[in-house]
Amino acid sequence: MRASTWKALLWREQSLAKKQMLINTVLFAAGVLLGLLVLLSFRIGNLRSLEEPEMRGMIEAMVLFYPSIAALGYLFALVEGAAVKDEGIGWRRFRRTTPIPPVCYALVNYSLLLFWFVVGILLSLCYLAVTFLLSGRTMDANVLGGVATVAIVILVFTVVLQLLTMLYHSLDKAGFTLMAVFGGCWVYFVSTTPPTEGDLPADLVGYVFDKIAGFLPVAAVIGIVTYAAGFLGMTLLLQRREK
Repeated sequence: MRASTWKALLWREQSLAKKQMLINTVLFAAGVLLGLLVLLSFRIGNLRSLEEPEMRGMIEAMVLFYPSIAALGYLFALVEGAAVKDEGIGWRRFRRTTPIPPVCYALVNYSLLLFWFVVGILLSLCYLAVTFLLSGRTMDANVLGGVATVAIVILVFTVVLQLLTMLYHSLDKAGFTLMAVFGGCWVYFVSTTPPTEGDLPADLVGYVFDKIAGFLPVAAVIGIVTYAAGFLGMTLLLQRREK
């Protein structure tokens, strides 16, 4: 692929997702600001008087986890913006009338997906570094592993959602299918897991990171396989439509 073609396709992908990228940036910034204000309030504000450790742990977990996950929302923004608009009749005609092979479209798309995957992880880690400093915590291997595991799960969902959107020509149908499968798996998990009684752990944040980090090896294998399968699936779907 020529450099000019590569740049043009990258510009096209980013332009289609520009609006969703902007929305995600605003949501991430708002979450970061709110999280920092809450943590500062724990130290010098009204939340210093909150005595219930369980409630403090839940609030701290929310202000740590939400912006960290929102930082990875750029992956979904690519699907909500680029993938949806790409299924419009205008862009579908564009693909069929240009000499660019489908594998080039897939290569650019998945390169951009990988780029925002890395950016999302870096933003998440930067936010956690600041918030951990404010809360007197230390970032360790479990924190890094937990962030990586969550990022891989979001990447897998994004790849599957993108392929379903291309298959159905609709984000709504793709999202419904994905949520139906996820909901079924969740119901099965809950029904086969015995209930546990007891108080929340004293360090809810550390407990959650420890649990999530334990799934990193499995998540890494699933993520690599899904990423490769997604690239192949997109190429095949685009080839099928050009016939």
